[in-house]
Amino acid sequence: MYQNVGVEKRIPMKAFGPSPQGEDSRKIFNHRNGRLVHEAMWRDLRTKVNAIYVHIMLIANESGVYRGTPSTTLMQKIALNDHQLGGLRILQKEFGFKVIVDTGLGLGLGCQNERRPWKLAENAVNRDYKFIRRLQNNGVNVDQITVDGPFLRLIEGSEKAFSCADQNAGFSTRDTAEIVSRYLGKLYRKVNENQPHTTKMNILLNLPNLEMANLHGFFDVNFVEVITEFAKRKEYPEITEFVLDYPYSNVKSARRLFENKLLFLEMLIDEHMTRGRKPNISVITNTGASFSPPKNHRNMSFNEYTNVGNVTGYNHGNEISLALT
Repeated sequence: MYQNVGVEKRIPMKAFGPSPQGEDSRKIFNHRNGRLVHEAMWRDLRTKVNAIYVHIMLIANESGVYRGTPSTTLMQKIALNDHQLGGLRILQKEFGFKVIVDTGLGLGLGCQNERRPWKLAENAVNRDYKFIRRLQNNGVNVDQITVDGPFLRLIEGSEKAFSCADQNAGFSTRDTAEIVSRYLGKLYRKVNENQPHTTKMNILLNLPNLEMANLHGFFDVNFVEVITEFAKRKEYPEITEFVLDYPYSNVKSARRLFENKLLFLEMLIDEHMTRGRKPNISVITNTGASFSPPKNHRNMSFNEYTNVGNVTGYNHGNEISLALT
């Protein structure tokens, strides 16, 4: 999906991620008589990317489930309706797009009232899967799940928006590891119980915010302790990828720190994530068009910049690093 920086090379997956805030993000999935209204656009896009990245807010059609969301009326205007999810089904079945779901918002809810790790994990899965099930009910299989920032949603010291810590209800490293592990395991089972093929599980890390040994992080969260404790748990399924959210502006301002963090993370994975196949490492190099470099940018190791609709990428050898904007 993004640039592979691990030892084991895998075929990169290039993904298109329509924004939940985009005015046209819903209409592009419209269809009539089994044919997509914007079929020509999708056929062209399919020659450039092979997956559609669906943020949970693009399928969350109710208010009151997540903090900070607008009214149900507005949520229904943002989220895809069942007809439009039928368009996504056509794209998967007939065009061959993989479907990746970005989720994890439920982990930052109910922290003040529920302090039992197993129960908080269960509640979070129920909240998030409620909307993922909408995909399955409309014939869409979930090829991959990317859980967005699970550790920072829970742990004390985090400054992540809508996290437990910003409610003064953060959890210890040990409890955080248990909650994330149980959440991943329960969500993985629920998704696979309701579709014909097995999904893959990814964890997205907001790497600039994490401290790693003497490598600076914006939040007071020691990721070495987190990953060490998490790796001991038995509830989580095999992790396919650690996806690193690393805005291009941060890479540009401190490139050596970026490189050192990637190398250190790979060392941590080699040392601690020893159960099953070793997770891949992938990188989102920017998270917004405002951070994109000009087309003639040559100051980084990425030697080619491309822009395909809402997908921006950097060609590094035979692999692609993509940002979903």
